[in-house]
Amino acid sequence: MSLQLITLRNQLLDHYVLIRNVLVILLILSSIWTYGVYIKPQYVDKKIVTSHYTQSGNYEYFAKVTESNPLYPVGTELGKEQPAYFFTVSPALQASFSYTIQADSVDLDVEQKTMVVATAKGSANGTKAFWQKKFLIEDVSNKKILNNEPLTHSFIIDVPDIQSKIKQVQDQLKYSHNTEQEIVTTVTYQGTINGKSVSGTKDYAIPLTLGTSYYQLPEKTSSEETINEYGSQKVKIKPPFFSRMASFGSFLFLFGSITALGMFRTRYPKVDQYHIDILKSEMEHESFKDWISEGIFPNETQLLTIKINSIEDLVNLAMDMNSRVIYDQGFAIYFTINDGVLYIFRKDVTDENSEFDEMRSVLEHYYPKK
Repeated sequence: MSLQLITLRNQLLDHYVLIRNVLVILLILSSIWTYGVYIKPQYVDKKIVTSHYTQSGNYEYFAKVTESNPLYPVGTELGKEQPAYFFTVSPALQASFSYTIQADSVDLDVEQKTMVVATAKGSANGTKAFWQKKFLIEDVSNKKILNNEPLTHSFIIDVPDIQSKIKQVQDQLKYSHNTEQEIVTTVTYQGTINGKSVSGTKDYAIPLTLGTSYYQLPEKTSSEETINEYGSQKVKIKPPFFSRMASFGSFLFLFGSITALGMFRTRYPKVDQYHIDILKSEMEHESFKDWISEGIFPNETQLLTIKINSIEDLVNLAMDMNSRVIYDQGFAIYFTINDGVLYIFRKDVTDENSEFDEMRSVLEHYYPKK
């Protein structure tokens, strides 16, 4: 095992308690997260329709032939299929308007007002009205709608009379541009729908086209609108796949890490300093082995002795003196001799743990105890 791995192992074992406690805390948090994802129900607020109703308005109409003419017998009722009605044949339009609320329960007080609205604009594509005039046809007040019953009222429009009144306005204003006419029924309601209080106003309009000798109405005369009221409801949901995998994966990882840490501590005890020093020496020896030879340390103690601090310094010194470094494995000493001077370096190994006790006396000459 390399020195780096041994150092890392020792540091890990030195901080074993701290690392274990941190992992245990993280495991507890991961367990809470996993419980929340897999066991504890999760809900989201979902937008739902709490109440809805449909209100609709529909016009029915016909023109009865009241004047002699070359086309229809007097008394004939001309329906929607007719492209136009002539003033000289059927001057009065007989119509009805029905207002309906479709809901689970309805209790409304309703007022209806039907008018012909004439509007003059500045140009064919203009949006701003130069003038507008409303002609009341029918006013129906204080009618009640219960459940889904329609509220219907009938009315008659004297179309030539309406055209004459519009012409009077144009003449008085001296503004002869064409006008647009609509039959408009305004519905005002107040009460309860589906048990909830409601109030509002709704306009239902169909165009009334006035020519010089005829008038027209559209075939489509109904409109419908659905009103929804929204609320929120808590709905149970399945956690996202990523959350499930991440929470369970973190729990397994932390549990495995704590188990592995305990097994590691039991199986791999801390390496003592003596063996670390031995490994360091072996590594240093291996890095300079090309400049080192095996040999025997001399017993001559009269030589001038100079202690060197490291193998590297001793090797550099020997190379400068064109010499080699001798290594005595028995004494665990590196040395070189030049001109009667002994240059020596001993491995940094604790004497008490040295396996060379029988050579202690020789070593103490060069390395006396402090």
